Amino acid sequence: MDDINYEKLVCYFVISCKKNEHLHKNFTNKNEFIIVGDESISEKYKLIDNKLILKVNDGYLGLPQKVILAYEAFIKMKEFDQYTNVYKIDDDCKIFKKISKEFYDFIYHHHYSGAVCNWVVFPNSGKREWHLKYKHDEKEFWADRKYNGHYVPWLRGSNYTLSRTLINKINRIWHYDNLDLLGKTEVFEDLSIGKVCFFLNVHLAVFPKDLKPVKDEFEL
Repeated sequence: MDDINYEKLVCYFVISCKKNEHLHKNFTNKNEFIIVGDESISEKYKLIDNKLILKVNDGYLGLPQKVILAYEAFIKMKEFDQYTNVYKIDDDCKIFKKISKEFYDFIYHHHYSGAVCNWVVFPNSGKREWHLKYKHDEKEFWADRKYNGHYVPWLRGSNYTLSRTLINKINRIWHYDNLDLLGKTEVFEDLSIGKVCFFLNVHLAVFPKDLKPVKDEFEL
């Protein structure tokens, strides 16, 4: 088993946008894919080199749809068939080492695992107006609305993994055909994944110390 290249089993989905194109040069390995939105494309998703382009809003408020459609592409497109897991990161993260056998064994047995867990569980807790600190098009649904949904424990979005098995289950709940509903239900993309996992009774797990191959904005 020691001769297995685990980079061929785990792909990185680097959540980004077209305006951050200057950061894309930091991700050029074969298992690193830049995720951007473009509502003008005719397909639901298409892959050009290492850029996965999705038919969604490329702005901040489009993040829940962007993440869900990226995961749908992962299980639907043959280009991703070799991968058992997605490692979701942001474009300001740094991949600083290769995936080890110990790390792969951990994420293989823990379908929803990440670097940091956010333990915000009460309905009236959380930063419900976090998204309002940014300027948005006033026509967008969440442009002036506070989030009034539930909170559950969820993994910090700049550093977590999902298994293919779990993504298939998530895709039965949120997918391309109900993205409009998603966009009016969820505004925080990573919390939304935590909520689906909570509903599915999938328990999150935190990476063992020193195994993870990514440093996020809070560590750089």
